Amino acid sequence: GWQEDGIPRLAQNMRVIDASFSLPPNTEFTCSYVNFDLSDDSTVHKKIFIAYPTEHKVGERVTILLTPGDSITQDKELFTTTHKRRYQGRGSEQNNFQYSYRRFADLYESDLYMYPSDLESPDKMKKAFQLRESLFQNVLAKDFKNMDPYWQMVFERSEQYLKGALALHLYMYASDKEVWHKSGLVDWQAPYFVSVNPLIDFAYSMHRPEVANYFYFLNVYTMYKKQELKADNLNLKTQKAKEKYLLNPADDYYLNKHILSGFPKYQVNGMNLQFLMHDKTLAETQEDYNDFIRSCPDTSLTNQLRRAYDKLLPFEAGKNIRESGLMIADSLHLVKGSDRKYILLFLSTREQGLPAPSLQNALDFKKRLESEGLASIVQLELYSKFQSNNAKRVKPFKAISDLQIEELRRKELGTVTILMREDGTILHRQFTNWQFDPSPALEIIQNDLKREDESFNDFLKGFKEGVLGTLLIAAIIGIAYYSRVKGKQKKERNRRRIRELELRAIRSQMNPHFIFNALSSIQNLINRSANQEANKYLIDFSRLLRKVLATSEKKLVPLSDEIEQLQLYLKLEQLRFPFSYSLTVDNNIEPDAIEIPGMLIQPFVENAVKHGIAPRGTGEIIIRLSLQDQLLVIDIIDDGPGMVTETESGFGIRAISNEFEILKDLYNTEIGITIENRQKKESVSGCHVRLSIPL
Repeated sequence: GWQEDGIPRLAQNMRVIDASFSLPPNTEFTCSYVNFDLSDDSTVHKKIFIAYPTEHKVGERVTILLTPGDSITQDKELFTTTHKRRYQGRGSEQNNFQYSYRRFADLYESDLYMYPSDLESPDKMKKAFQLRESLFQNVLAKDFKNMDPYWQMVFERSEQYLKGALALHLYMYASDKEVWHKSGLVDWQAPYFVSVNPLIDFAYSMHRPEVANYFYFLNVYTMYKKQELKADNLNLKTQKAKEKYLLNPADDYYLNKHILSGFPKYQVNGMNLQFLMHDKTLAETQEDYNDFIRSCPDTSLTNQLRRAYDKLLPFEAGKNIRESGLMIADSLHLVKGSDRKYILLFLSTREQGLPAPSLQNALDFKKRLESEGLASIVQLELYSKFQSNNAKRVKPFKAISDLQIEELRRKELGTVTILMREDGTILHRQFTNWQFDPSPALEIIQNDLKREDESFNDFLKGFKEGVLGTLLIAAIIGIAYYSRVKGKQKKERNRRRIRELELRAIRSQMNPHFIFNALSSIQNLINRSANQEANKYLIDFSRLLRKVLATSEKKLVPLSDEIEQLQLYLKLEQLRFPFSYSLTVDNNIEPDAIEIPGMLIQPFVENAVKHGIAPRGTGEIIIRLSLQDQLLVIDIIDDGPGMVTETESGFGIRAISNEFEILKDLYNTEIGITIENRQKKESVSGCHVRLSIPL
């Protein structure tokens, strides 16, 4: 069902997700003033292909909601005169809806979210909900009628989750919970309470943080459920209301694992684990990190966690601040080899300036260092923006530059506290607390000094007992031995590296050779005016080519991938020649569990087609895979005329033979190969190739 212009003719309930070629655009939009500098027009016009409804970021400040088939244009003149966004065309409804009422779609600008203290009684909250509902309905009347059903569901469920989360949030802290029960605002029969773990609601949620009401609800709900589990603690009766709901990050993480399931569990726990990784060291959270990466099936969540891990890794204890790449490291005057003096670095990126409590804590910390006799060995480096009224008090500290703030934000780091030795070796770091609290640093410094003192005393004691000489001799011998071993290892690594490059060069030659042969087949079909067959060949060839290129850099590939590539290749060749083939795999072989060098079998099969099938235009190829005494045996048999000379083996087989030699040198593994004419042992013509690969 393809039209002549290359656009697919699809049924109403069908959609194209991806293709092996560039799909024609099915959606277009024009937006103006998409960046924060509203003096710049910055009009953007795009035509794109999308497979399903999605949020599309345009510039720095605009997100438009798109459905396949939309054609949206912004009213530029209206925005210039009133700064109101209004769209026209197909798909304009959902975009007008999200911009119709400034405080509707944005969670953090909602009156309900901004002024929760005004809603502490159920009656006040009911009135606020009624007002918001009337606004919601007014906007619905304008834009909801023609809106795509998907976006209708998005806005309706977003409203439900916002109201449910706010009601539950205030109910948790209420002293008189009976009043809230009677009000009916906390409706335990509401869909979002009855079934909090469905994946389907996530499909109708917006992912932008400022409108992610689904995620906001999940966080509030899990907070409430964790307090139910904690309710047996008698100490709760003596705690202040808000303190009852505080859990340390580790308890928070483990309780979430028991409360939620499915996508909500991974969504909430992924965020919790990121907080834990910022609050603790990566070593402390490594087991939980590995468990999450291994068990979570959603790559968008695991990739997000991996990015957080990679971001924090350069700041782990034992790393050097120079390795972090922060430009601030050049300003710290690090002293190589100095490990008995310390630097406490504090970076604040708050645009509003360092809060007064944080500044006072820093000043108090300097006094504390003096009183404990540590001022000479601990240097406090504090960089921040400062308020004008604090100009005199901040003389010991430095103003952070805009470039440094931009760098920290680019690395997704907010407030940074790092304790290091004067040589730059990191002892402790913290990224979660924007209030400057140096208390943990003092204990770490004291412990580190104690360790150093004990080491120094042991050294003196060993010297007095005459051990120094023995240690020096042992050290000299050890260094000499180590240097010799390292030299051999380096030489061996270089040799193996050269052989690996030779192996890669052989494979890079094989791929163009293989592609050339395939293109020759396409040319042959076109010359015969077999356009339909040529088109089919091109589509299958593109699939095969993607697979070959995907595995070309890998040293080993699963046997199942190699088999799939063989089947694709043989189907392609059947378009040229009406031959038959059979490919059998013994039942005791698990193709997914066995790995072999890529493109190992294909050149021999290609040779069978070229010399066994092509001369006659027909014939049969048999491929058998079996296990024999820990060997994977691959038989490739054709019924052609057989090989007359070795030169008929072709480039691919000669390249494979060279590859066998390199593999033997690299891995001490010899792949056996025999090539013989069938006439020698059988009463039929043809060629028989056998490969034997040790497992």
